Amino acid sequence: MPRCTVIVPCFNYGHLLGETLDSILCQTEPDWECLVVDDGSTDDTGEVVGRYARNDARFKYIHQNNKGLSAARNTGLRAAQGEFLQFLDADDLIQQRKLELQSQFLCKNPDIDITFGEMRYFRTGSPGQLFLSIDGKNEALTKRVVGAGCDLLSFLLVDNIMVVNSPLLRKRVVESVGYFDETLSALEDWEYWLRCGLREIRFSYHDSPNSFALVRVHSNSMSSNRQLMLSANLRIRRELASKIGDPVLLRLNRRGIGNAEVAMAMTNMKAGNIRSGLTGLLNLLRR
Repeated sequence: MPRCTVIVPCFNYGHLLGETLDSILCQTEPDWECLVVDDGSTDDTGEVVGRYARNDARFKYIHQNNKGLSAARNTGLRAAQGEFLQFLDADDLIQQRKLELQSQFLCKNPDIDITFGEMRYFRTGSPGQLFLSIDGKNEALTKRVVGAGCDLLSFLLVDNIMVVNSPLLRKRVVESVGYFDETLSALEDWEYWLRCGLREIRFSYHDSPNSFALVRVHSNSMSSNRQLMLSANLRIRRELASKIGDPVLLRLNRRGIGNAEVAMAMTNMKAGNIRSGLTGLLNLLRR
């Protein structure tokens, strides 16, 4: 059984997938398996994976009808054999010591369930030029959090603390928390970490060299769809409200709902949906 399982969901990203698989091949930790879950691609994804699998049996190809990103990740989770799990989208990368250093950290700290580190953005064609943020502010997204339960949720209810390819988690986390919500079209990783917080899963930031999560910036990335992200944010927060007992966390969540509703109204107006945006703002004022 491999030490680490890397789960790579892929839908029509065959043209970028080779770079992603190369970043796995370059890992200094050799004890891994890579499950590429082809979510009904119509491009050459299967051929790309086939070339790697013929040369290295650690690469495995799983095909399914198109069901969405969360369903593809869940397929990978059900097939995973490793003690530790790494999520890696088909257009992103991980630095060469990530699996080695983060798995060592978990082995030395048996009370930690999920460890995560720094991340950087890069643009296609310039993988060596890294950015802290995509908006030019040069502010780090990753929050240096250590904790579980309310301590963790106090950060997560403000915003996500990491990108999906940043953590390495024990397989026992999935056995406790379950799988990704397949009805969500965005922010499914944030929703998962929130559920981990409710289940007292222990997180720990660990700063180590050459172990960054690298996220590609391009026009097709899901994070560029602001309305989709805000809609998912509101749904997740509203469903979470009934599961939070702590009054401080409830206030944080209500504040997040209000901020997301204002942002949604402004986004609708900017997109030309003036009536929808004004209705949203008026509803907020009537409360």
